[in-house]
Amino acid sequence: MTENLRFNLLYYLGVCLLLLTLTSLFGRGNEVYALNSLHSPELDIYFSSITELGNSLYYLPILIVLLFMRFDYPLMFLITGLAHAIIVSIFKQVLFPMAPRPIKVLDIEQLYLVPGIIVHKIMSFPSGHTATAFAFLVLLSILFRSRLVTVLLSFIAVSVALSRVYLLQHFGIDVAVGALIGTATTIITYYSFEASRKPKWMLSRFRINGEWINRNLVNIRQLFNV
Repeated sequence: MTENLRFNLLYYLGVCLLLLTLTSLFGRGNEVYALNSLHSPELDIYFSSITELGNSLYYLPILIVLLFMRFDYPLMFLITGLAHAIIVSIFKQVLFPMAPRPIKVLDIEQLYLVPGIIVHKIMSFPSGHTATAFAFLVLLSILFRSRLVTVLLSFIAVSVALSRVYLLQHFGIDVAVGALIGTATTIITYYSFEASRKPKWMLSRFRINGEWINRNLVNIRQLFNV
């Protein structure tokens, strides 16, 4: 195991442990009341925006960029995405399909509903958005090989997790387990790729010849009479 992988493994597992610890200290439901009570117009905008990074579609541009780095990187992205999605789906739809969300069991009069957010009532465990954010951001942390980038990306991942509680979509335990699933899935996938013997094409990358670009730019200019 490389030093970079070891650092990210310990760092993100520490983040997951912190989320689990905070959830245990507050007690189920109290963490929702506490975070949701901090509502403000600024936090409404921030959390309702950052929560979208729990949607896999927002990572498609990164998938394309990775093609220009190494072909096995986007493969890791796809396998990580598929693996964590399957695990989360099993939990949500098979093991705990009726797990209630905060709005279903907590006192609605003590809760603040963020305008424009549709709050769900069941399939709360675990948080799929959190799992997605951690899965992809942990992988990016490993690929960038920068501790500063790891800290910045972990801040985004934790923000997604907190947004799910703030927006009344999940309990603390839901996002903590989601973070653990996303982290574990990525670490296992990356380590499996690195430990295996890969064909040469996986270590190459997509290249665009400068002459090809210039030739096509000329064609585009001629098409639009520029």
